[in-house]
Amino acid sequence: MQMLLHPHVKNTMMSKVDSQSPWSALNLGIKDVQHGISCAQGSDARLKVAEVVLDNIVRAKGFSNAYGGRP
Repeated sequence: MQMLLHPHVKNTMMSKVDSQSPWSALNLGIKDVQHGISCAQGSDARLKVAEVVLDNIVRAKGFSNAYGGRP
């Protein structure tokens, strides 16, 4: 199965540069998911899947920080 991605996205996500950490936007992801959860709460709704995603992103961020994180 071949993934069809825009060339910039493919190069950003899949290329490896020696002595550089992989590209990541965990902080942006955390902010975006928290915003979605807040919007849902403002409408008396709950986004359970977003809560699971947020938990996993926060855990990934902790793992990243424990192993050197981004420069």
